[in-house]
Amino acid sequence: MLRMMENLNRQVLPLLPERDQPSVELQCKSCHRGRPRPVLLTQELAWIIDAHGVDSARAHYRALRDRFGMRGAYDFGEWEMNTLAERLARDGRTADAVAVYSLNAEYYPESAAIMIGLGQPYERTSDTAAAIRQYRRALEVWPTSRVARERLDALRQPD
Repeated sequence: MLRMMENLNRQVLPLLPERDQPSVELQCKSCHRGRPRPVLLTQELAWIIDAHGVDSARAHYRALRDRFGMRGAYDFGEWEMNTLAERLARDGRTADAVAVYSLNAEYYPESAAIMIGLGQPYERTSDTAAAIRQYRRALEVWPTSRVARERLDALRQPD
């Protein structure tokens, strides 16, 4: 990796047509951010979910967040966890998706995106009441959300 970084700094980056001045150089921290393995939070949590279950991943997330905080070792922003939850939902792992969205909601309680995200797996499991609650909450936070309004209207329609 050190040779790769050196190659990038000496041979590849100088070829960029609009390179910043002073020029930016890569360092180990550019990728690793202080970690021995430069993996994304979503990758690490997905591995833990697969090997040990979602409860272990939730505990690991909390421990990482306590240990690293917002120092940049991991992206603890809202969208990183939403991406993981969406992937789990797409793979048919609805309960895991709900658990990840719920964990994310603990840290971002006013996020309409998380509320809408939570509504979708609830719909898939026919927990209409829970889905409606999430879409209503999303509309309280983001009154112009077209997605929340459409889903709420669809759930209120008789079959």
